[in-house]
Amino acid sequence: MTSVPKTVDAFFRPWVDRWRAQGHGVSVAAALVDAQFRSEYVDTGLPGLGQAPGPGAVVAARALRQWVRDARLDVVLTNTATASALVRGVNVACPVVYFCHGLHWSDPPVPVSGRLARLVEGALIPRTAGVITMNSHDRAWFDRRSETLPHMHLSAGIGLDLVEWPWVRRAPVRKGGVLRLVWVGDFSARKRPEDALHLMRLLHDRAIRATLTMVGDGPLMTATRDASGPSLAVTFAGRVPSARHLAAADALIHTAAWEGLSRVLLEASSTGLPSFGYSVKGVRDCPGARSKGASGDVEALASMVVQWMGEGQVPPQLDRSMLDWRLAHDQVTEFLEPLAREASRP
Repeated sequence: MTSVPKTVDAFFRPWVDRWRAQGHGVSVAAALVDAQFRSEYVDTGLPGLGQAPGPGAVVAARALRQWVRDARLDVVLTNTATASALVRGVNVACPVVYFCHGLHWSDPPVPVSGRLARLVEGALIPRTAGVITMNSHDRAWFDRRSETLPHMHLSAGIGLDLVEWPWVRRAPVRKGGVLRLVWVGDFSARKRPEDALHLMRLLHDRAIRATLTMVGDGPLMTATRDASGPSLAVTFAGRVPSARHLAAADALIHTAAWEGLSRVLLEASSTGLPSFGYSVKGVRDCPGARSKGASGDVEALASMVVQWMGEGQVPPQLDRSMLDWRLAHDQVTEFLEPLAREASRP
């Protein structure tokens, strides 16, 4: 159950297919949205539920209880902040497990909105049958607040289809050659796209020739394009599939202030693409990625890139099999089954 139907398409379609192939009954519920945002995998629309809290919560609560009864659910697996808070706050008469893609606050200092989110999440722990986390910050937060809450940690998040993200052999950039960088994400305040431009200037100051392709769009895209200027070799690809841009690059630059667990860093690691980001929540834990410095410390990013080039441009060192989504799927299934069995006992 999720707030945003497209979350199912983005992350859980193969999970649902595999559960059904294994003989499990699966019902998928999400907010009622416009046709362009719907998912064919969502069989139950929940009126009143939105991506943000709102006055429809009472209607959504009734719809939730009806969904659990009609689908005869043994356990509810929920993600996205609004949906997960609502279903845990309502008595739906079955265990609710929170698949936490990322608690909605970053490393300290935590803003006011983050402090409020922490209060809400803390109050919901007694209503949570289990939690699944994907970064060390969130894992530690739950562990500090409850010694009895069933908790599993996925070190590679929901994983990837390794066939879709194959290893790409890359030749090192020769001395005096052009370093091809790529940046992928939303042009938003949290993703800090302007830092990628700052990095390009620092590399230029260090006599490193580089190009940058920025993939994505968002509210800061126009400002970022305007700030790039003619002196920087920056291309704006728009919101397009990133696979071919990752395959064509020598390194990925990731400038987000924090993440749940950065999917693009996992994709880069799977393809053998070196990646560099700040040492912040949801980045420092990504297998194969390099991280250094606080959010906004572009000098730290530049120093990592320069050091990596001087060391011979070694690709990520990791066992790719740990990124396979089937591994995470099996672990989550094993986590859910005993919770459902325990709740079904008379």
